[in-house]
Amino acid sequence: MGPEQTVTMGPIEVDRATGRSLVMSQQAARHPHRTSAAPGHRRRRSPRLLLAAALLSLPLSACAGQLTSAPNQATHEVTVKATALSAEQVTSMEADATTGPDIEFPTLPAHNSTITVLINWEKNHRKPVGTTLVSRNRSDGALKWAVTITPPGASLNALENADAPQHNVSDLMTSHTSGEIVVSPDGRRVSLILTPHHEQLEERLAEQESYVVVLDATSGAVVRTEELNGVILGQGLTNGSLAVETANDYFPGGTGEGQVHVFGLDDPSSPPSSFATDQWLAGAGTDSLLLSPQPPSPYGPESNSGASTVTQVDTSGKVRSTIKGVEAVHPGGWVTQVSDPAAVNASVNHAATGKKEKPASLNAALQGLTRQVVNVSTGSSVDVTGTIVEDLGVPTGPGLVVSRTSTDASGETTSTPVFWLSADDDGHPHTENLEQFTSK
Repeated sequence: MGPEQTVTMGPIEVDRATGRSLVMSQQAARHPHRTSAAPGHRRRRSPRLLLAAALLSLPLSACAGQLTSAPNQATHEVTVKATALSAEQVTSMEADATTGPDIEFPTLPAHNSTITVLINWEKNHRKPVGTTLVSRNRSDGALKWAVTITPPGASLNALENADAPQHNVSDLMTSHTSGEIVVSPDGRRVSLILTPHHEQLEERLAEQESYVVVLDATSGAVVRTEELNGVILGQGLTNGSLAVETANDYFPGGTGEGQVHVFGLDDPSSPPSSFATDQWLAGAGTDSLLLSPQPPSPYGPESNSGASTVTQVDTSGKVRSTIKGVEAVHPGGWVTQVSDPAAVNASVNHAATGKKEKPASLNAALQGLTRQVVNVSTGSSVDVTGTIVEDLGVPTGPGLVVSRTSTDASGETTSTPVFWLSADDDGHPHTENLEQFTSK
């Protein structure tokens, strides 16, 4: 089929040399109309990607890792608060009309638990004022802990009402591998990007300031809080480090001057480090990061955005490996790899033309296509050709459930799980307790 091609992602064409999106560059000069959505009501998804006792109270001056990429300016003090909630408070909050789910992250998979993500709204439902995480045992649903974070997380709802550059890349925050909320591969930590706390910046992108907060997923305690300047393009959470990509534009290449800032979590007082990149931070493994020439899809692996070469780097930015033919990046450091990336990209570009009938040569290439999921941390791979691969929580935290479909005589199609994969072991297929996924 020839070399990999530039992939047309819906209306967005990405230059893989710089990671720059033409549509996103044009959006930088615009001010999209703001709307608000009340809890429980999903806003209509834009067809374009806009590239579009308290546990802890941390004042601005207490954040050890403050990073600057713009001149200092006198601003009011902003405090990040993490407030523990009792069982009674959780029950009352869940029944309150001013509380609703984060529509993009209703639940998170953690180690032996599930975390529900709630948005706390103003009484008039105009904008979010906080984000609440509620952790329950995976086995019996018993409450483990709950905490409310302010400022609120950078959800679609919050960014719709934010007069800050981050609004223009709100769709990036919906990625489950590098967006608003991510979970470490071992399921023991969770990281939350917060809404920018200084607004009315117009297009002064480098002056935007946002916090990122990492919690212990077992107790809800705050592990580390960091403030960063610039537009946040994404984050990655390894088992021991937080990585956040910032830029001075809506893309990492060229004038974006992308930087990946890394913060240790085992020793929260350790100084941060950083490295420059013109690629997009797309995800993380147990101790490594994944960089991609194209922005993470907010619509998940089913987005049909083509295949590309993903670079695995350590937390200092040193290249460990390059992985060709990556069709999807999954939470926990799994990727879907195709045998013929050129054929996949040709199919995506053909679909964009609106033509129904594919050339015979393309059909032949697609019929011979195979797929495998690869654990970038262990190198293990599992053939998934002809199956359905879903990002689902497993007992250890982030994982994959692989199913096969069958059709009976009446024409009814059934999907049956055949194995599941954990991000917290050697990557071997699990066939035990498959019934836990039959109703999910």
